[in-house]
Amino acid sequence: MMLRKSNESWSWPQFIWAILLIVLPNAAMYIFANMYSLERPYINVDYALVMLIILANQRLAGAIALVFAFFFDVLALMGQIFPILRFSDMPYMAKFIGVAPSGYKVGAIFLCFILIVFVFLFLFRNSDRKRLEFLACANLFIFAYAVSAIFGSERASQVWHSKARSIVSSQVVFGFDSRRTGFVDSLYVEGDIFSGVTLPSATKPWFDDILNLEDKVLLIVNESWGVTSQRIQSAVLSPLLESTEEIFDWEQGELTFNGMTVKGEIRELCQKDLLHFSFKGHEEKLKDCMPNRLRELGYETHSFHGAAGLMYDRAKWYPDIGFENLTFLESYIWPNRCYSFPGACDVDLANYVTSTYASDNKIFGYWLTLNTHHSYDLRDLSVGVLHCEEIGVDSDTEVCRNLKLQNQFFKSVAKVVSSPNMSGTRVIIVSDHEPRISNQAEMEKYFEIGKIPWVSFQVR
Repeated sequence: MMLRKSNESWSWPQFIWAILLIVLPNAAMYIFANMYSLERPYINVDYALVMLIILANQRLAGAIALVFAFFFDVLALMGQIFPILRFSDMPYMAKFIGVAPSGYKVGAIFLCFILIVFVFLFLFRNSDRKRLEFLACANLFIFAYAVSAIFGSERASQVWHSKARSIVSSQVVFGFDSRRTGFVDSLYVEGDIFSGVTLPSATKPWFDDILNLEDKVLLIVNESWGVTSQRIQSAVLSPLLESTEEIFDWEQGELTFNGMTVKGEIRELCQKDLLHFSFKGHEEKLKDCMPNRLRELGYETHSFHGAAGLMYDRAKWYPDIGFENLTFLESYIWPNRCYSFPGACDVDLANYVTSTYASDNKIFGYWLTLNTHHSYDLRDLSVGVLHCEEIGVDSDTEVCRNLKLQNQFFKSVAKVVSSPNMSGTRVIIVSDHEPRISNQAEMEKYFEIGKIPWVSFQVR
């Protein structure tokens, strides 16, 4: 009698509906993510937790939890286009909704529609009669997440990188974990921002003789460009080495350096050793940096970077360091989006660099590249590039992808210097840091550890 009563209380159709109630929202969000080439786990377990709250007859709390889960689901996707390191950065990004590409606006409307559907499914579907099936379903997904969290290798180390995550994951956990990494914490550090050390830099000749600098100068800090063999480096640099009609006074060399991109920027712009990334309150110490010094000498100062301006607070400290004109991802509607690091493509940004130098005024331009960033996504390749096998590099490696993207970048530079706008411009290209290669053996085979290259030349 007891057994028959238990069987009567269980409804397989209701259990299937409970599964669909979690699967359908995840399917909708997964399809949306793929429409914009974004990474997302197949199942976001946060919706199972929402179901548990609603099963406890806490409809208001369930509604709040649903909006909370949806917010972090969307945030994890947005972070792959606009890296939002801190929740306080969101008002900054909200200012650019009006100038966002139409595809993003349509996506935002679609997400609002999805949220309304989610609210209807979770809050207005009467499941009180068959609570057991929903409880079993929610716990099934939560158990799957617990197993993946215990035995999986999922790590939330970057707000813009969601690959290698478990099939069942939590976007809320990812959202908080990815914002507790060391480099994010360093945005809040207090104390001296610079050490007393003057770092060797490719721009040292400019600092030493700044009064006699050419009227047009361009500094390019090139992401993840490494020191390698002469054969490989020549292949990477071949677009410039073949531009003998456009450039002269060629020099190249190496520097010893270890550090992150921002430290590499400050090394070249200020000749300083950066201790942390919290620039607020240190404006006075930035006055001796090159952009400020050149502004005093009558130069227009321009910066170009394809990532969002909130990344490392560049939109805030670039003006303090002396840049009057800023170009970031949010500055324009770009023809393409790149993936190695979320942002605009350097092959497109090159056109804005070139057009800036059409002015007859004295100009200092600073271009921080982006698309040669780890993990060297080949979706960022848009022009014919070198063949790794011809220079002794395995084609199916991170090293090869890095070299292909570097070669593409130097093709863009060759196009820039061929423009009449650039005539007379003095150019320095220097790496920010050595390439990040996951396979240490490959790194040591092809690159010199702790070394970065630079080149200097003038446009005819």
